[in-house]
Amino acid sequence: MTLKRSLTLIWLLTCCLVLTGVVSCRNQEIPATGSDPDQFVLTAEIKGLNADYLVYKETNDAYPEGIRRDTIRVKNGRFAFSDKIKKHKYYRLLVPQTLKYLEPDNPRSSYLPSPVTWIEFIGYPGGRTNLKGRITDFAEVYATGEDVSGELSILKRETYPLLNTIVNIKQDFYKRKGSAREYGAVRDTTMKLFEMVKEKRRHFIRDHNNSPAAALVLLNAFERREFSTEEEKMLFEVLDSVALAKVSFYQELSQRLEALEGAVVGHEAPDIALPETNSERAFALNDLRGNYVLIHFWGTWCGPCVAEMPKIKAYADEFADRNFKVVGVDSGDGKDIWQQFISENNYNWTHLRSVKGENDLLIPYNVTALPKKFLISPEGVILAVSEGGSEAIFKKIDEIFSREHQADSH
Repeated sequence: MTLKRSLTLIWLLTCCLVLTGVVSCRNQEIPATGSDPDQFVLTAEIKGLNADYLVYKETNDAYPEGIRRDTIRVKNGRFAFSDKIKKHKYYRLLVPQTLKYLEPDNPRSSYLPSPVTWIEFIGYPGGRTNLKGRITDFAEVYATGEDVSGELSILKRETYPLLNTIVNIKQDFYKRKGSAREYGAVRDTTMKLFEMVKEKRRHFIRDHNNSPAAALVLLNAFERREFSTEEEKMLFEVLDSVALAKVSFYQELSQRLEALEGAVVGHEAPDIALPETNSERAFALNDLRGNYVLIHFWGTWCGPCVAEMPKIKAYADEFADRNFKVVGVDSGDGKDIWQQFISENNYNWTHLRSVKGENDLLIPYNVTALPKKFLISPEGVILAVSEGGSEAIFKKIDEIFSREHQADSH
């Protein structure tokens, strides 16, 4: 399951807002220019936008249940949004009317994910950005100025039509219930189109190498594994390290590329040192030297993560009297939801929580998708890495303790 970014903008029906009572329904006032150096302001005018409200959502422990929600009123396709930020921030706004449902007349059916169903923009302290465009079968919405969102829109204008063609071809195939033979042709066609998209992204990064937008494009490509590791590093070297030194996208990309070299089998595991957030005790991974340690990156919202938790519990219980420890690292959940899930299921091993911008544990371990598991040796060396629902790491644990049992018996 692809890891959710910590910040998204989602739509909710008006009735849901009333029933849940968790979203404040209000118009956002547009601050005067220069009223707050940290204030980012967005205004938008979009033809064909048929919603009355948008809802801004992000994980934030300062709010009830660890979730911040603000309602944005839409009137005649116009809306405004503001946020107080200290650094560049990436926003996405979902447009449900553009979702590519496999059954067009059934909004409860599955849909094909695609960037073209989102409005994207970049906020920055003191910035004012204006979006204009229209909603057709995709979000043809772009920034009008020459700021960082305007630069991002240069690329979007070139790639969104191609990406829309790709997802429409796939949607048509699934709607028609195409044959296996047809699938090969569909795959070849869409792959050729996506190679065109990747080439445009390469050119954009090279042509705008001092722009935060280029760093964001490369960071997103890294998380989606669009380029090989070698090409990712090469494109990173193209970026202007001086101009982008303080840009959050560049900083995260630099850390993740560094983690590519370190968070792999045979290397020493990156240390983790922070409060053990489910018990208030200080925690340091190095304190567990002498034990085999299973580090499990997970989230309650991640189906495969939740599905493998009982098996992890079984291993924690089976080897409780051996030199074996489990450390869970949650990502994407509010503190209350996370603690309740742990308590209700009696998952009584060490639990930590990765919080973007505070103690982001995903970066040093290069976690871009959940679940992901690492097995650490008693000497602190990474023995095995497992992604998704793979059971290989459990087999490795069985082998280790089977060998130790045989050694003890002799």
